[in-house]
Amino acid sequence: MEYEFSHLLAIGLFSSFTICLIIGYPVAWLMGGLGIIFTAISVLSDNYLDTFIGLDWGYSSIMVARIYEVMNN
Repeated sequence: MEYEFSHLLAIGLFSSFTICLIIGYPVAWLMGGLGIIFTAISVLSDNYLDTFIGLDWGYSSIMVARIYEVMNN
């Protein structure tokens, strides 16, 4: 189940990125926004749909802190 679900997430991310890019959204907003949306989908599916993607909110908060420190540098 989790193997198929991770492939569906990848296809969904690529498809939504391509569609929004064709519509005319800026690339930076797309990459950030879709990354956050699909991370939330992955975490929620791990918690409620019994899949295993391997993400949790702690990992996401560490990434935010890391990105902030890189930007601050």
